[in-house]
Amino acid sequence: MIVAQYFEAFILFSFIGWIYECIYCTVKDGHWDNRGFLFGPVCPIYGSSVVLAMIVFGHLPLFQDGFYAPVWQVFISCALISAVAEYLTSYVLERLFHAVWWDYSSMPFNINGRICLPATCGFGVAGVFIVRYLLPFIFSLPADQHPLVNETVALLFMLVFGIDIAVTVVSLSDMLERLENMQAEFDRRMQTGYELVKDISRKDSHHLKSIRGFKSEKTSSIASRIRLAMAERKAANKRAKCD
Repeated sequence: MIVAQYFEAFILFSFIGWIYECIYCTVKDGHWDNRGFLFGPVCPIYGSSVVLAMIVFGHLPLFQDGFYAPVWQVFISCALISAVAEYLTSYVLERLFHAVWWDYSSMPFNINGRICLPATCGFGVAGVFIVRYLLPFIFSLPADQHPLVNETVALLFMLVFGIDIAVTVVSLSDMLERLENMQAEFDRRMQTGYELVKDISRKDSHHLKSIRGFKSEKTSSIASRIRLAMAERKAANKRAKCD
């Protein structure tokens, strides 16, 4: 039963995170921006972080007051949870699909563009609200009254979510293969063009050397003729003086 409850919370907060991301990025960029990694309207990183917070504050003995732990303790814990989840998610997605879904490189105090201090603090503040108010409300719901309905809904969510992941991975893998083929074809054409230009340059250089050699020979021939003519003229002048 508790697994079903956790998974339903995961889907719920993944959907809420998707709504937040889409609204924020649409307002910031001035055009519609679907921020979901999957085809469905979910951002799993939000759901994963909330479920992890549910486990940490609901079961670990470290937090004796649970969801009503001191605000500073909740803030630091949620900020650290979100930072770790965001960094690992960014790293895994980039390694698997060679794509970047977010980049904090322009933000201050960022680590490899994957996380940054302002965003981490924002998630910490949001975590305080979720842990202190939303999670106690979720745990107070009478989920045990209808266990069959609860588990059926969770299984349906799992089925749809699993299909979404499979379709997304296949689509991204196919797209990655097409992009790699396009890049290989582009590199091949550029190499062919480079070799063509290099060959033309080599031929032009050889032709230019031939022209220069011809001009040099022609110039030398003309200079020899001029010197010969001048020598003959001097000799004729000498003979004229002697006569």
